[in-house]
Amino acid sequence: MLFSKNDRQPLTVAMARARAVLAAFDDELNRAVPRLTLPAREAGALPTAAQARAAAAVHAVADSLAAMETVLGESRAMARDWHRRAELARAEGRQDLAAQARRRARETEEAAALYEDEIVEARALVGEWAAHVVSGSTAQDIRDGATN
Repeated sequence: MLFSKNDRQPLTVAMARARAVLAAFDDELNRAVPRLTLPAREAGALPTAAQARAAAAVHAVADSLAAMETVLGESRAMARDWHRRAELARAEGRQDLAAQARRRARETEEAAALYEDEIVEARALVGEWAAHVVSGSTAQDIRDGATN
């Protein structure tokens, strides 16, 4: 038996200890996991056919990144337009329309921020994979955003 009847402590002490243990677990679970990186392969480490397929896949992802960047630009332009509409509605005394336009501007800005985060992460992934599967200037071109 771990404790005898004489060693009993108030419930508040036991709860405080339990909270301390849970806080330690929470801290450990919430600790940022270091980003894993892929080791660069030596030139020719992949068979030629596999390297060609991998390079094509990296190019395809890089091309989709370019499309995402276009959508990001359009989303930012749309947010600016909603801000302009909100200002016009406010100037005309249409507070209801101004509030709607501000809400739409905020939603569009939030979407743009998500696109931007996604692009940053995807660009990092493309850069790592380009270094991993494609050699030389082609990998650098892909990392720099040139897709063709």
